[in-house]
Amino acid sequence: ALFGPPLRDWRGDGAIARRNKICAILLMALGFAYFWLAIEPPAIGLLAVAAIMIACGIFIATRPEPPNK
Repeated sequence: ALFGPPLRDWRGDGAIARRNKICAILLMALGFAYFWLAIEPPAIGLLAVAAIMIACGIFIATRPEPPNK
């Protein structure tokens, strides 16, 4: 029951609830901060990961929200 409604929203409308978008993007940002500070990658690696995460964040943010039921 926990994952049922979000999966139905995604499969039916390609929709992600606003709260889930915020949570996903926030956790991506925290993961990136950990990667940057704990791993200390070279600049090219840092930029590559940042570009991928930004692209994923934009994709998530631009998905429609599910209709109110």
